[in-house]
Amino acid sequence: MDAIDEAVTFFTENRLSMSDVADKFGIARSTLGHRLQGRQCRAKSTTERQALSPGQEEELLEWIEYQQATGYPPTSALLRYMASQIKGADVARGWLRGFQQRNQ
Repeated sequence: MDAIDEAVTFFTENRLSMSDVADKFGIARSTLGHRLQGRQCRAKSTTERQALSPGQEEELLEWIEYQQATGYPPTSALLRYMASQIKGADVARGWLRGFQQRNQ
């Protein structure tokens, strides 16, 4: 559990002000307020917008490693094709750039 989650739990279990709890856990009061309103952390909300789930990306990474081990590293077009096959629908043109940044 990270500091923000701990602060949310602490706030809901105790009768302190949001500012006091934020100071105690070293986080911004606005961040605590946003979490209490139900906002997700940036990493989690970004994951939900990705074309492939983390499990599907792992499957694609395993396929890439296999291709490289057999001496046939996949091209960009082949990567997009395989991602589309795994997803069951086409992936966006810019998908590959994001995939590469997440998996360097």
